[in-house]
Amino acid sequence: MVLSWVRGGAIPELSGNAQIMESVARALWDLYQLDEAIALREHDLAALDPGDVLLGQIETDRAQLEALRERWHAAVVAQRSGELELRSLADKRARFERDLYSGRITNPKELASMQREIAMLDRQRAHLEDRVLLTMEEAEQLARAVAELEGTLARRTAEHREQLQTSLRRRRVLESELEDLRARRDAAARSIDAAFLHRYQSVRAKLPHPVARVEAGSCGRCHVRLPAGLLERLEEVAPDALILCPGCGRILVVT
Repeated sequence: MVLSWVRGGAIPELSGNAQIMESVARALWDLYQLDEAIALREHDLAALDPGDVLLGQIETDRAQLEALRERWHAAVVAQRSGELELRSLADKRARFERDLYSGRITNPKELASMQREIAMLDRQRAHLEDRVLLTMEEAEQLARAVAELEGTLARRTAEHREQLQTSLRRRRVLESELEDLRARRDAAARSIDAAFLHRYQSVRAKLPHPVARVEAGSCGRCHVRLPAGLLERLEEVAPDALILCPGCGRILVVT
């Protein structure tokens, strides 16, 4: 078989049983389709998200939750400390009141001093009650924030687990498809003469789509209008020759 390719020129005459063989251009088209399918699966495989985005959010949530819990715990401790201090002030005030009204103390100066102590304790208690109330409100707000973030974290953790499982299933499918496509590609490549295969690889190294269909009299990729004589030649059976697009250099095929 004569191995040749023509850039928009005439196709050499064929002899013998070459006329009944499949067009090498069509074989390269089929090879190109396999290469495209492989590239698509490889792209999909590389683009698989095993949940890295969600995992980052989960890690952020966990850090925020830890900080919130620490603040909530500090607010609860402060609230309880304030409540204990209130009880201590109340007990102290009660003792002063008992002494004040017991009749045991009759010295006016001592009585006046006790009254001042009670008034001071009342002021301290009022200030402390306000502080405890604010601390209580803060603790309640933080408790709600903790509960809300715990719910978000649980939901995202479940989503991440599901996404990871989905990604693993998709990866197995893509890897199986790739294995099959690569085997088919190897078999298809072995059936093509090395010179034609080398030409295909050379075009493919320069252009993303090395084989182009003829569509409405034009190259299906660069859309250059093909000469009438070239179109006539493309319709003939020419298994041992390639015609390249005069515009872009792609291998032309009629499908």
